[in-house]
Amino acid sequence: MPTLRTRNRFSSLPEPSKRHGLAAHGGSPPARAHDAARLSGSRALASCLPLVWDLLARRGLPVLLGLRPCIALVLACVCAPAPALEQPSPPPPAQAATQLPSAQTPPPSPLGSKENPVKSAMPIGEREYLMRLRCPGGDEPEFERIGSFGAGPDGHIIDGYDVKCAKDGRRDTVFMDMYHRGYREMAAVPGFTALPELPALVAQGCPPAVPGHAPGVYVFRPLEVRQGPRPLSDIEAPLHIGRQGRAYAEFVIDAGGAVDPARLVILYVSDEALRQRAAEYFQGLKFKPAEHHAGCPVPLIVRLGVDFS
Repeated sequence: MPTLRTRNRFSSLPEPSKRHGLAAHGGSPPARAHDAARLSGSRALASCLPLVWDLLARRGLPVLLGLRPCIALVLACVCAPAPALEQPSPPPPAQAATQLPSAQTPPPSPLGSKENPVKSAMPIGEREYLMRLRCPGGDEPEFERIGSFGAGPDGHIIDGYDVKCAKDGRRDTVFMDMYHRGYREMAAVPGFTALPELPALVAQGCPPAVPGHAPGVYVFRPLEVRQGPRPLSDIEAPLHIGRQGRAYAEFVIDAGGAVDPARLVILYVSDEALRQRAAEYFQGLKFKPAEHHAGCPVPLIVRLGVDFS
């Protein structure tokens, strides 16, 4: 009996890769299903064709007619076109990353502006900073507080100061935040320079040699001495004169502790009838003088108020 030779069309295909989840020759799951269907048809052909050949050789055409279902099955398995491969949907194209312009950090606001007020410790710290400023011409500016300007960047109420330079006529508004305990600003607001210390405070000798002034002539300010003047009478109590009012004055206490009448200025009086009485009161005050350093009394300019009742 002739031998029917069959060849598995998939016999030359490599074994599935053991290092990957998908067969090396199939790739995707639809491809593996397609290969399995074709392999099943080949096996059916290999099992049915020898039987058909043997029956045809022995019994001839009658048997062939009886085997039509089997032949039809074999032909369906072998001749049927392979199912179309289901192509996996291609992955969506990678969307190009939108190039956003790099966020540029806005430049910091100038020191002394509302957005960046000068930090200091209480009103005394504000004054100490302004006293250390120097104008473009090297002179010390004059300054005056002009009011409060709402909450600053730290949530604190900020103060505004009118700062004027006599030599070049420069005038600026400097905003300050006094609610920073222990803070002392060393940088200068734009257009000015800032000294590290008050020159009069660090002056040497007795009387202290303040730069730009002859010894013994300079009148010190409260922040330029180590020890302030101490009154020898009660300056807090109201003065009983049978008339209510208030007066405010600026004057110099000399190195001996007396008020210099030539340097007494009445800044405010609630009733003009009280002006002379106020002047007499301030001139009669006695103090233990201020000391620049221990054992060195110096003249000092002060401001003081009095209530009348």
